[in-house]
Amino acid sequence: MGKISKQYKTIQFQNLRRKHYFEGWYYKQVSADEKTVLCFIPGVSVSGGKKSCFIQVILAEKTDADWQQTTDWLDITEFDAQDELFFIQLDGSRFYRNGLSVAVRGSRIQIFGELRFHGLIALPASPWAPTVMGPFSYLPGMECIHSVISLSHSIEGALKIGDRDVDFTGGKGYIEKDWGSSFPKRYVWLQSNHFSGDTSLFFSWADIPVLGMSFQGYLAHLYLRGKHYRYATYTRGRCELQTSGREVEITLTNHQSELRISAEQAAGAELRAPHRGRMVDTIKERLYGKLKFCLKEFGESDTLCETTETAGVELVMTKGERRG
Repeated sequence: MGKISKQYKTIQFQNLRRKHYFEGWYYKQVSADEKTVLCFIPGVSVSGGKKSCFIQVILAEKTDADWQQTTDWLDITEFDAQDELFFIQLDGSRFYRNGLSVAVRGSRIQIFGELRFHGLIALPASPWAPTVMGPFSYLPGMECIHSVISLSHSIEGALKIGDRDVDFTGGKGYIEKDWGSSFPKRYVWLQSNHFSGDTSLFFSWADIPVLGMSFQGYLAHLYLRGKHYRYATYTRGRCELQTSGREVEITLTNHQSELRISAEQAAGAELRAPHRGRMVDTIKERLYGKLKFCLKEFGESDTLCETTETAGVELVMTKGERRG
């Protein structure tokens, strides 16, 4: 295989030696008819040197014009990880780079079956920006480290969800990952690959503490018509962000273009999030938010705009209840 890139390695179990630590993978899959959105979050939580493992599940289902979203949490007794070929195993469920096999017996959600992923779209990498974190990926001790594994991929296979068989063949998936000690105090996260063609958009903004100081950092990546557009703190562009209730407006620039993003979050379902390694914070995420972007390349007369209502949206400007 030759030299394996830093970006390629980020999906592996990092298992950093910290007293307070978390590591979580985010596998989001959407059926071809966009009526079933399913997200698995397998992870590890370490507090005071004591490790526990879990799978968090988010299920959104559309009937007629209405959405219903359910979340569930499974405490896991057995965990195993392998670098190559990558997998993590949590009790009877396995997660790979190119698929997953699940046996989820939750109190609210039961899911069984296997999905395979094809045509994963990875981010471009360079020595300056080996991952989406750019040069910050070389900085040790960050509170939260982020990686995008697959901007988009096609799905093959079906899952039994409750008493229904749901075919995901022809649908689209997305994989990302976080690890560190805590989620940021304030952050915005948006993601969708349900625009025309293979178009995919990811955006993250957060308060970032580093070396006793704090700054507001941002990451955005648009994949459009086979071309990658990166906007980030380290690209020396501009980010203007305004939030109001469940809505956010964002303007981003880099040396070649301007990207405007607007998003709206429906009433979110509760998820657990890490604080000093423990999964004790409460946040809200909706898997069917509204998301629009408009791209204007400098020197061009046209502006391209696209809209979707199949977007992940998290607006965390004040943290929710802590569980203990």
